[in-house]
Amino acid sequence: MNTTIDTIEDDNKDGGTLEEALQKHYGGRNLQERSLWYKDVARSYSLSRPTYPSKLMNDVFQSIKAGPVLELGSGPGTATQKLCETAFITHIHCVEPNPSMVEVLRDVVVCASHQERVTIHPVSFEEYFESVQDSITIKRGFKAIVAATSFHWISPDVALKQTHALIDPDDGCLVLLWNKEVQLESIETYERVLQPVFRAWAPQLDKYETPEAQFKVLHQLQETLFSSNNNGYFDVVKTGHQWVEPQHYSIELYLQLLTTYSGFIRLTVETRDGLLDALQEALKAEFPDKDEPLPVRYLSAYHMAKPRKLCEEKQL
Repeated sequence: MNTTIDTIEDDNKDGGTLEEALQKHYGGRNLQERSLWYKDVARSYSLSRPTYPSKLMNDVFQSIKAGPVLELGSGPGTATQKLCETAFITHIHCVEPNPSMVEVLRDVVVCASHQERVTIHPVSFEEYFESVQDSITIKRGFKAIVAATSFHWISPDVALKQTHALIDPDDGCLVLLWNKEVQLESIETYERVLQPVFRAWAPQLDKYETPEAQFKVLHQLQETLFSSNNNGYFDVVKTGHQWVEPQHYSIELYLQLLTTYSGFIRLTVETRDGLLDALQEALKAEFPDKDEPLPVRYLSAYHMAKPRKLCEEKQL
């Protein structure tokens, strides 16, 4: 269920609160919808979605104690690979309900020879919690619970309460990783090259976020997910971010990436194909040198929270 937060702002254009938009379009969807959302683009997702930069992940790892880790919505293993490369993480439990993503994730784990350190649970987090909540060896045993751009797919009140029940109350931490969508570096180039195409084929996807706007979305996510309405369970103790300018996106790979964003998935096949053809034509006219990568960038960030001790008394 791993995904970027690529359409949250668009989903909130009806004037409701961000919390209402998250519940309506993500955590509030029924389990079958959530489990199958990326079923047709799992391979493209694995090939084209950006990674979490090593510098950012190293900052996160400094606050994680040695022991087992639970990853929510592992998707095709974008963050799983980084976790596997960390020696002090003794075992990784990956929860991922999408069958297509699970297939890719298994390939990634086997290819990297991490089978002994990774257990894949092909279920939703709610189903996983139901199966382990009475297990003494698992309950409150995870040194970290990591959600790589996936936490908004679970209803916040459920996610916070259930993660708190599984995390080590003394040394554990909840880590929410986020990758914003990959964009052209220049808003001027976007407005001249891509905006006319989007407005002609899918006006609802015409969006370019300034750095200030992207920071605002991340701040709103933090405020919403850990709001007093949902939270009596965690305190945010650390945040971080990094701008990344990847050097490997060709026009073809960039267009493949776009097909994995929720806004594109919602399009009809006819509209999506027409839009992609028009975008390809516009990009090739602007960037004719096939050997030069597209000038793109994205924002990668994290929120880290510690469990509140008072919650134990509240739940008893």
